[in-house]
Amino acid sequence: MAHHRVVEVPASNLKKSITKILFEKGYILNYKFVEDGPQGTIKVALKYNPETKQNAIKCLKRVSTPGLRRLHRLQGHAESN
Repeated sequence: MAHHRVVEVPASNLKKSITKILFEKGYILNYKFVEDGPQGTIKVALKYNPETKQNAIKCLKRVSTPGLRRLHRLQGHAESN
């Protein structure tokens, strides 16, 4: 691992929401939304254990994909009618 203190990622509404949740749960130190152009960026200060230098976030895994989200939404819609 590179052990970066701050990372920048292109912003989106989904990434902004995930960033807020990670901050509230204590997985990141801080974040800042930067409006620099049409999309903007998110600056995230990562959190490490001071003694062991281990990342607070051990693993991130994508559970769903765009195609599956659409399928689940259609199934849920059909069940409610």
